[in-house]
Amino acid sequence: MKNFLYAMESDDPAPAGDGDTRSWFMFYKWNVDGPSFVPRAFPFLDAEIGDFIWFALDGVIVGGAEITQVETPTLRVQTQELWFNPEDGLELSVPVPLNGITNTAAEQFKKIAKKRK
Repeated sequence: MKNFLYAMESDDPAPAGDGDTRSWFMFYKWNVDGPSFVPRAFPFLDAEIGDFIWFALDGVIVGGAEITQVETPTLRVQTQELWFNPEDGLELSVPVPLNGITNTAAEQFKKIAKKRK
């Protein structure tokens, strides 16, 4: 299993084009019932079903979830979709490690995180 970091800055424009990134993520992606996805521009991630994606806002990891589906386009101008189930996610609030998300760090995060539901 691989661990990926999806880092965002709160004040950046939302990928959907309306509002800021923090509001977009928390309202439309993280706090929803049912499957959700986050877009990834090229270069695409080498993610697979069962891998884990961690979400960071302004340098703080707010949570993570297992990747349930990956839709990788054939054209570089399109976006990759990384699907997950927010209700099965883990919540925590820790600074992002300077060296990114290592497997060791990810396992420690999972131990201290709490289940969302």
